[in-house]
Amino acid sequence: MGIKGEDVEKIWADLGMDPAPATGLCVRSVQACPGTSFCKFGKQDSLSLAVQLDRLFSGMSLPNKFKMGISGCPLNCCESWMRDFGAFGKPNGFSVVIGGNSSSIPHIGKLLAEDLTGEEVVAIATKLINYYRENGKNGERMWKFVERMGLEEIKKAILA
Repeated sequence: MGIKGEDVEKIWADLGMDPAPATGLCVRSVQACPGTSFCKFGKQDSLSLAVQLDRLFSGMSLPNKFKMGISGCPLNCCESWMRDFGAFGKPNGFSVVIGGNSSSIPHIGKLLAEDLTGEEVVAIATKLINYYRENGKNGERMWKFVERMGLEEIKKAILA
């Protein structure tokens, strides 16, 4: 907002980032709120976690597009419950939800795990994304994958 078209490339360079590389059937860029960095409600460091997830997964090919939302508190400014993979901070750590979607047929995500460190969230995201890549059907969004496989089966595979 308020950025001139001719300034966009310079801004990406100043940020040290590639310009929005993730499009198509892949992990899209990770949305994050300020978390403990700039928000009085922040319970966990959502920005650091989101940057780490983005660096690991952005652009990775999957059966369908895959969106992530990382919020620093239960207010969920990044709509973690409405993303394919979401995490939100609470006083004792992050909660992880999967299978949310805000399309014409909205789905609220399912709680996968609670009270996790940032490192544990990354480990779970890694296992989930690999499991989805190996078992997801072409064109199948995460919410459909969760319905087809069942949350308990996914928990067994991811949290074992």
